[in-house]
Amino acid sequence: MKQYFLFFIFSCATLNLALSQITLTHEDLLNMIGSSFTQVEERNDNIAVSPGEPGVNQVWDFRSISIVDSVLITNEFLNPEETLYKDQYPEANIVQRISSPTDPGIVLSSFYQITPSEFVELGSVGTISMPFDSTIFSFEQDTVAFLPLTYQSSFTTVLNDTVALGGIFQTLSSDTTNYLVDGWGTLRLPSGDYECLRLRQDVVSVSSEVVNGVVISMDVQTYIQYDWIGKNNYFLAMVQSQDGETNPNFTNALGFGYLLSQEGISPVDTSQTDTTGIENPVD
Repeated sequence: MKQYFLFFIFSCATLNLALSQITLTHEDLLNMIGSSFTQVEERNDNIAVSPGEPGVNQVWDFRSISIVDSVLITNEFLNPEETLYKDQYPEANIVQRISSPTDPGIVLSSFYQITPSEFVELGSVGTISMPFDSTIFSFEQDTVAFLPLTYQSSFTTVLNDTVALGGIFQTLSSDTTNYLVDGWGTLRLPSGDYECLRLRQDVVSVSSEVVNGVVISMDVQTYIQYDWIGKNNYFLAMVQSQDGETNPNFTNALGFGYLLSQEGISPVDTSQTDTTGIENPVD
């Protein structure tokens, strides 16, 4: 499936050309608190873009890639104490609040615990204002990355989720992702040149529908995704292949997006009241 938010999490704030690889640490990630980043993504699902080659001291140039049907996404990084739901996730030490000025009405706040060795998602709160106000909670314990990240770092994550309706119907999902930092160098974007690592992800996503314990349908998707990541925030660029792609240097992408701008953020408004909560626990 097309990834809009959860993989849009590594970015570089330094606008220079650097000829040595970087290392991403837990301190770099926690230093994002107080920052806001705007990214742009292409809505179309057949995009003429190639991720380029892996290796050392590479230059990946996306300045000439045009986004025809754009969607804007804003990522704000907060101290959990600034949020309404800090008591739901007491171990969190950073929050990523995601919204879209292009498609208003939904705000997703993801709560993370970042330590020197691991980056873990504890859960998220989705607030929906259209067509009626509601709040959806999820509680996870999912490893996003092992830290520090540097060239040739590799790891595997398995994420499982179960949504039950009425005790009869269930939707099961399982994502297995093999990660490899397969390159370092400079990424060139309309906003500037960025020192970065490239993170390759080989994903197998399985979704099943179960009625009374019997699997009635199953969908399996496999794809390759690349994220360009850097110090001080969590998204620089991404390219995602079509389903079933096996060529690592594909030329037809399902997803593409990149960083537009970075700025400080205004204080969080905590005066709003909670709306009806719908809890989605993980099995």
